[in-house]
Amino acid sequence: EERPARVRLAGRLDPIDGRYHWQGTIFDSLPDDVLKQSQQVTVTIGPQSSQGRITERTPQGGYSVAGVGAPPYALDDVEVVVNR
Repeated sequence: EERPARVRLAGRLDPIDGRYHWQGTIFDSLPDDVLKQSQQVTVTIGPQSSQGRITERTPQGGYSVAGVGAPPYALDDVEVVVNR
C-alpha cells in the first residue's frame, strides 16, 4: 500500500561498520497493525528509494523509521582536499 507522508530524516556514516545509517520520524498516521510485525517499508523521496523498518510509535504520535545503506534522499557531493 502506498501513501504520502511527511517525514524528517537524517543519517550518518558509521565508522565502525562503514555503512550509512539513516533514521527519522513519520509524522502521518499509519495502519494500527504496522507495529505488530517487523514492518519493512520503502521510503521514496523524488527519484530515490530505500528499504527501512518502522521501529516504534513515538510519544508525539508519529512513527520512528530507520534504514542502513543508501538513504532515500540525495546526499551532498563531498570534495576532499589533501594538503601535502
